[in-house]
This record gives sequence, structure tokens and C-alpha cells, in this order.
Amino acid sequence: MNWDISIHGDITERENSEFIGQNLPFYSRVWELYIGNNGTNNLAEIKSISDSENLKRKKVALYLYTCFESIILIKYIITKIVKINTLDDYLNNLNNHLAFQANMGRIRDNAKKLDDVIEIKRDTETIFKSFWMHRNTTLHEIKLPYSIFDNEFLISLPDNFNKDLPPQFEKSLEFEEQSIYYNNSFADLINKFNGFLGLIYDNRCNFMKKNNLKLENPPNSKVRNNNYMMPTTSYIDFDELYANFFRKNKS
Repeated sequence: MNWDISIHGDITERENSEFIGQNLPFYSRVWELYIGNNGTNNLAEIKSISDSENLKRKKVALYLYTCFESIILIKYIITKIVKINTLDDYLNNLNNHLAFQANMGRIRDNAKKLDDVIEIKRDTETIFKSFWMHRNTTLHEIKLPYSIFDNEFLISLPDNFNKDLPPQFEKSLEFEEQSIYYNNSFADLINKFNGFLGLIYDNRCNFMKKNNLKLENPPNSKVRNNNYMMPTTSYIDFDELYANFFRKNKS
């Protein structure tokens, strides 16, 4: 049996395998070539790989999965946009907007770390710079103004933000409907991140061929359905966790 992320990935990867196939095909190719899942949400075995290279592989898996998780969170946030009818609606949209920007920046940060590990030597900071700048302006500067028109939440675009002038007094400030801003930003992110993953794939493919390495065959048993952790040694056994919790509370 060949590796298949829709079968052998963790639950987040399996549930989003169609999205991965349509939008991030190089994610599954890197995963099926170099990462895998031994059935307990740990890395699949590669025989004859050196300890130092296997440690590097664990780092790649961590950074790659962290980026993937943020992409899925952004995808989820987009589905939670609601029209503004109450203060709760406004606060929920605002909170989601801060999370949206945080995840965009998190992808840039971890993509750069991934690049540093395997040294593809591309200017990762420039590739994802606009997302990172939007994150910084939204999260680390004074509150940007927002607007509501026809019950739609409008985002003030951070590009023209002047740090020396409170944005409430910036005459040239532009607004965009939340759903439009999110969908356009997300499409741009997906395009750039999948291109970045293509570079990762070529790099790791050359490494595997040069050293005559391959993942061991997939496990016969299905990956456990109740574990939401990434395929690394940070795996948590939720069954054991809950068992310990109940034992502790019984005594």
C-alpha cells in the first residue's frame, strides 16, 4: 500500500484531505515522501537515516504542520463571518479578525524556520511579507478603525497605515468588506504557500534520492481517530490522559 494522507494522516489532515488535494497538493506530496504517520501520530520510520537528519525531519514536520494548522484555522474563521446585528456579533467578528491576522503571521514565521532547517535559500520573508506586515499592524499597533455598512463588518486596510497619525484621523484610510478581504488574502496565501511547498518537495526529493532513503510501508491498522496531534514525538495519548484524569478524580 502506498502512503495516502487521506487514509494515514491525522484526523485534521484526513478531514481536510480534499481541500489539501485541491489547494495544497505539495503538502501531501511532502508528507507522503518524507513524513508519514506510524499509526500513533508519530513520524513514519526511515531506515538508515542518520540521527541528525531524522532530527531535522522532525523539525520540518513540526513547522510544516504548524503552517497547515493555521491554514485550516483561517479557513474555519472565514466560515464564521456573520452580519453585525448586536454587540456580540461585532465582538465575535473582531476577535476572529485578530485570530485571522495572528495565523497569517504564524505561517510566515514557521515557513521561515522551515526554510532555515533545510536551507532552500529562498527569501521566505519577502514571499510572506505582506501577511506578516498586516499581522504586525493589526496586533501590535494601536487599534485600527472598523466600520459597519448594511450590517457588514468592514476592515480598514493596514497598507496605508501611518504610525505617527492615529488611524481614526487618517483621511486616506480605505475599507474593505470582511469576506472580500479574507477570501482575497486567503487565495493569495494558498498560492504562495503551495509554491513554497513545491520548493520544499524538490529539496527533500533530491535528499531522499541522493541517500537512497524511503518511508517504510504504511501501518496496516488505521490511525487512531481520537488524536488531534501532529505526527511528531509530541503525540499525546488522549485515552490515557482521560483515564488518568478519571482515576485521579475517583480517589
